[in-house]
Amino acid sequence: ALKVLRPSRRRRFSMAYQRVAACLLLPLVLLGGMFAWKYYSPGECEMTQIRTTTGMISEAVLPDGTTVWLNSNSTLTYPTRFNSKVREVKLEGEGFFDVKKTGQKFIVDARGVSIEVLGTRFDVVAYPSCSEIKATLVSGKIRMAYEDKAGVSRAINVNPGERYSYNCESDRLECRKVDTACLTSWKDGKIWLNNPPLADALEAIGNRYNVEFLVRNEELYKNRYSGVFTDQRLDVVIKHFCKTTNIHFEILSDGIPDTVCGRQKILVY
Repeated sequence: ALKVLRPSRRRRFSMAYQRVAACLLLPLVLLGGMFAWKYYSPGECEMTQIRTTTGMISEAVLPDGTTVWLNSNSTLTYPTRFNSKVREVKLEGEGFFDVKKTGQKFIVDARGVSIEVLGTRFDVVAYPSCSEIKATLVSGKIRMAYEDKAGVSRAINVNPGERYSYNCESDRLECRKVDTACLTSWKDGKIWLNNPPLADALEAIGNRYNVEFLVRNEELYKNRYSGVFTDQRLDVVIKHFCKTTNIHFEILSDGIPDTVCGRQKILVY
C-alpha cells in the first residue's frame, strides 16, 4: 500500500506565509511600477516656476542638480523632472547657471534665443523690457542659437570670457571680451564695478533695482566707474556716482510716465 506523506505543521505554515506574502507584494510591485512610469517616463510632466521681485536674488537647485541664481525681477520655469534626452528651462530676466554634467543637453530658452550646454557656468540676460538677449560664458562652452528676421537659423559658439548680445529689433549680433567676475557678482548680492563702460554699470544697477536709465548725452558712455555696492539703497548708489563723476541723475516727475515696461525711468545727463 502506498503511504500518503502529509506536510508537517511547520511546512504548512511556511507555505501559507509565502502565499500571503505574494498577495501583499503584488500591489507594491504595481504601485512601484506606476511611480516609475509617472516620474521617469518621457511623457508630459508638471512645470514649476520661481519668481524674484525688485532687489531680490534667489538660488535654486533643479531636479538634475543644476544650481541657478535668479537676479531681481526674473522668472525661471522648469519641469519637476527632466526626461532622458534633454533638460530645458525658460528664463525671463537674468539667471546664472552652474549646470551639472549628466550627459544630457541643457537648454535655456531666453525669449526665443536658445543657449545649449552640456555642463558649464554661464550668465543669461533676457529681460522683457530690453531688446537684447545676452549670454556670458564663465567656464566650459555654450552654443547660442537664434532665428534672424529673415527666418534663417543661426548659431554661434561662445568661449569663456566672451559676452554675445543679440538685438531682436536691429537683428544685430555683437561679441566682446568682458570681466565675468564683475558681470556675475550680482549672484553674490553685490554690484562690483571694476572700471567698466558706463553702459555696463547702468545695466547692472538697472537689473538690480528695476530701473531704466535714459542717457541724454551719448558722450557720457565714454565714462567709466569703479565701486562695490552690497545692500545700499538706489539713492545711495546714485549719490556715489554724482560725487565721483560729472554724471547727474534725475528721477522723472509724476507728470511724465515713470515706467518703461514696468521699470522706473531715470534720466542720465
